Amino acid sequence: MGAPAKGQDLGNDGLARDQTIAFGEGLRNWDGIKKYGAERVSERDRTPYQPDGLRAGTYRVFPIIGTTALFDDNIYATNKNRASDVRFEIVPVVRARSDFSRHILDFSVGAKQTEYLRNSQLNSTDGNFAVDGALHFDHAHTLSLSLLSELNHEDRAAPEAPRNAAERTAVFHNRAIAGIRRDAGRLWASFSTSVERWDFQNVRARDGTTIDQNARDTQITAAQLRLGYRFSPGFEFESKVRALRQSNFNPGAIDFSANGYEAVAGLSAEVNPLLRWRLLGGYGFRDYDSAKLRAAGNLLVEAELQWLPTQLATVYATARRAYSEGITGDGAGGRIDSSLGARVEYEALRNLVFTLGGEYRQSEFLGQSRLDHVTIGRVGFDYYHTKNWLFSLAYEHQEQRSNVEEDNFTRNRLWLTTRLRF
Repeated sequence: MGAPAKGQDLGNDGLARDQTIAFGEGLRNWDGIKKYGAERVSERDRTPYQPDGLRAGTYRVFPIIGTTALFDDNIYATNKNRASDVRFEIVPVVRARSDFSRHILDFSVGAKQTEYLRNSQLNSTDGNFAVDGALHFDHAHTLSLSLLSELNHEDRAAPEAPRNAAERTAVFHNRAIAGIRRDAGRLWASFSTSVERWDFQNVRARDGTTIDQNARDTQITAAQLRLGYRFSPGFEFESKVRALRQSNFNPGAIDFSANGYEAVAGLSAEVNPLLRWRLLGGYGFRDYDSAKLRAAGNLLVEAELQWLPTQLATVYATARRAYSEGITGDGAGGRIDSSLGARVEYEALRNLVFTLGGEYRQSEFLGQSRLDHVTIGRVGFDYYHTKNWLFSLAYEHQEQRSNVEEDNFTRNRLWLTTRLRF
């Protein structure tokens, strides 16, 4: 009896391996329909263009070396004194995928070296390590675990990034999620706990001074309960309740430590093999420790759509309103993001896939009157040349309009990526 197949769970919350064997068996009807073309572009068989990997006992190891050349016409994401540059990235990654008959324990380790052609102060070295596992200790129960530790350098267009920094901010990010799921006929339930922490390093400002970023250090400790009921083959009721503690370890002028609560519920449906949707709504609340901040409550929305208009095209659409944790250096403690997004994948050839997408996001910053409107458009393609070589070309246009003048900017980026896979 093998591990369950990867399902069409639109509402996955970070534990991609928490599905039970019973749930996997319930996907057989969907998997059977795929024989007649009811499959997403990303699921279509590309075995002739996928690497074989290296056999190592009960593991298959996939080494990858990627290189990227990227042109950015606004490397500091600013509306004044714009600067353009070309950067080069080298990204080695090794993934180890388990071939156990029942359980899962996968590993990955990677790095990224970034070098700018003219602005060497933006150069950086990143790294990451991840573990994903699932213990199927019987037919209807799964214990799952996800661990991540990484060093990243913050993109200059990130909403919380300091505007006047001459460098990109180094961020140590660590996350651990553990959960258990049970399927009992049409009813299923899962419980998970998580700890996630961000440590921001100081950076040099353009005037030569040092920007102290300790006030941005944050930890989120959370527990989440999900319940679902499949009241017909194609329809399912789903609910989620989440409680969290946001800890601001080195507060600046304002301590953004808070208790948070969120609850959403709704329906997910497979109207037919070609159309799937999911719609949840609810309410979220943040109760801050500081008397300078008043409690913030907001409506929450999660909506997703997958449509297969033809065998060679897949359409995705999303709508979301949610809290986004993250502290700025100028007095904001998180955001409420309302976003709309759409993406189309089109398979021109079995080894040539085009992607066209766009996103609109409105960000309300808690603790400030700042309001951002962000529009992003993307177009690109992936060309699977052989089992070992993958080439990608993409273009992105981003425009941000804010009621804070310094936060307005536009940015265009064009990049070419090659990946050598074994």
